[in-house]
Formats: sequence, structure tokens, C-alpha cells
Amino acid sequence: MMNNSRFMIRILSALMLLAATVPAFAGGQTAKKEQMRHKPEDAAKLAEVLPKVKAMDGLDHGERLASTARLFLGTPYVAGSLEIEPEILTFSLTGTDCILFVEMCVALGLTADEGGNSIEDYAAQVRRLRYRDGKVDGYASRIHYTSEWLAQAEARGIVQEITGEIGGIPLDQKFNFMSTHPQQYKQLNDSPSETARIRKAEKALEARNYYYIPKNVLASALDKVQDGDIVCFTCGIPGLDIAHLGIAVHGKDGRLTFIHASSTGKKVIIQNGTIDSYLSGIKRFTGLRVVRPL
Repeated sequence: MMNNSRFMIRILSALMLLAATVPAFAGGQTAKKEQMRHKPEDAAKLAEVLPKVKAMDGLDHGERLASTARLFLGTPYVAGSLEIEPEILTFSLTGTDCILFVEMCVALGLTADEGGNSIEDYAAQVRRLRYRDGKVDGYASRIHYTSEWLAQAEARGIVQEITGEIGGIPLDQKFNFMSTHPQQYKQLNDSPSETARIRKAEKALEARNYYYIPKNVLASALDKVQDGDIVCFTCGIPGLDIAHLGIAVHGKDGRLTFIHASSTGKKVIIQNGTIDSYLSGIKRFTGLRVVRPL
């Protein structure tokens, strides 16, 4: 009995020492597992595509982004998948819209670069791209204007906008659509405080300089666009910046087109036709911005 008692005392002492080494956070609380919303099939899709992205390590980041985009051809187009309350990290690899498609492809590359394997590793990359400073703090902490998404990714050294370098001209871009149309967003309707946070973000965006290539001169700049460049279609709706985006690729005929989540095609497709023919066919689109993966 004496030996058993001493043994138990030693075990308890060791456990107490181990507990003392667990990292503690504010209020004496240990770190909570990140809240996220996704479907079981998303984990299966990640297990399928992530090894393929890792196998692309010999490609430059533009070629890798284009090749990653091809892995999702045929994926269903799904609109409004983030508009679920409460605001937590939400993602899908099995249904997407245009911005989430590009975000997904970029996040997969970042996950591969950092040696990630799990759905949690991938989710962390999505959060750092989608939320201001990577922190989920209500609806207004999510980045809603594509220009801010691009700026945050550029600040992290993930992409570089090259519009001004390939023939773009200054764009007098205003940002106020969300704050002046709160009734169109259920999270802003009857929420002046959230609307005020959105307006603060809009003002910060208006302090930046922007360039675009007008649709009537686009053809002269397209030879400078490479596979894997993110192509962003600017629009003429007051207070909005970008209405659609995709990933540039050259088709089998050698002409420049793009891969995108198409609302009319109802899935991720390689656009039939060139970028300039697509742009000229949509009246509300005014031109193009081009962003290169680094």
C-alpha cells in the first residue's frame, strides 16, 4: 500500500506540472476551437484536391492558380452562401460564387505553401483572406468590397495589382453602395452600428488610388495578361467597384479567356470566347483590373 500511495502521489504531481504548462489566455481561459460552418463533403473535397495542389510546387504561383482553378470545373454556382447568421467562418469547396471561387483557389495555394493538411489549416487561410486583419468580429469585419480583399492580400505579399503597369488609367472610384443601401442587406437593415462600421471601411478604401483598363482599349493590353492573373471586371454602378472576377487562362486556340463561377452557366466554367468579347457584351461592365499572384 505504501508503494502504491507514493506512486499515485508522483502521478498526481506530474499531472499538476503538466497542467501548469498549458498556455492560458485572457481571463484564464484556454484557446477555443475556431467556429466554422461547412459540410462534410467539403473535407472530402479538400482531401482530394490539396495533394494535387501540393504536387504543383514546380509551377510559378500564376500557373499554379490557373491549374488549381481547373480542378473545380463543373462545381455548382451557389449565391449567398455566406449570408447566414450568426457571422462565423463559412466556406464550401463544393459550391461557389465568383469571388469565393478565386478566394478558394488562393487559399488552397497558401495551405499548400505552409504544409497544411487539415480542414482547419485551410479554414485559417480563408479567414486571413476574407476578414479584416484575419479577425471574425461580426458582419462588418468581413471584407465586402473586392478592392479591399485585393489590398489586404497585396499587403500580405500574396498578390500585386498590375493594372497601372499594363496600360491602366486612373479610376475615380467611390465606395458607398452598402452604406447607402442598408435595406438590401439583412445584417445592415435596422442596424445603424454595423452600417457605421461598413462606412468606416468604405472611407478607408476611398483614400487609395485605383486604375482600370477601359473596355474600349482593353484589346491593346491583353497580351500582357498571363495565365493565373486575377481578372476583375469593374462596373458602372455608383458606389460599387468590381462586379465579377475570375482567373485568366489561354484556351486551346491560344486566345485569352478566363475560368470563373458563372451565374448564367450555373457552374465553374472556362468562358467560351475571349475576355474582351465577354466584357464588351455586358453593358454595366466598364473595364478591367488585373492582379498577379506572387
